[in-house]
Amino acid sequence: MDVVIYHNPDCGTSRNTLAMIRNAGIEPHVIEYLKCPPSRTMLEHLITRMGITPQVLLREKGTPYAKLGLGDPSLAEAGIDTSVGSVGDSYDNALAESIIGLFKTEVIKFLGPWKSVGQVEWETLKWVDWYNKTRLHSAIGYVTPNEAEEEFYTSLNAAAKAA
Repeated sequence: MDVVIYHNPDCGTSRNTLAMIRNAGIEPHVIEYLKCPPSRTMLEHLITRMGITPQVLLREKGTPYAKLGLGDPSLAEAGIDTSVGSVGDSYDNALAESIIGLFKTEVIKFLGPWKSVGQVEWETLKWVDWYNKTRLHSAIGYVTPNEAEEEFYTSLNAAAKAA
């Protein structure tokens, strides 16, 4: 299983999410997004795949917001306008918080009570695998995240070959 996390080591939620993934026996590909920010194209793709608004995902303070040109007023028409979050508030690392909330609802609360940490780790691993390989997501055309990611990179590679 290939898991990618856009990580901020200074954020407690991000650190906890990374620890949860690793405790499930998965070594994710970690991208420290403040050091190596995703491209504008990738941000647009992630926002679309997650079915969230840009305001939930993006924040201006302490990020490469200006460098990526995300303050451009024309982006409001495309749905990528200014962020409402700041460091330390509920929008800080909203992607991780959204996934954690979904996980808690679908696994922790639904399948508990738990008898051991090992049982939680096993169910976490099964849920992450199901979420990425089997679950169809309406926000990305009723395909799995793995299929959407493959399609995205195939289109990038096709565009690069054409150029």
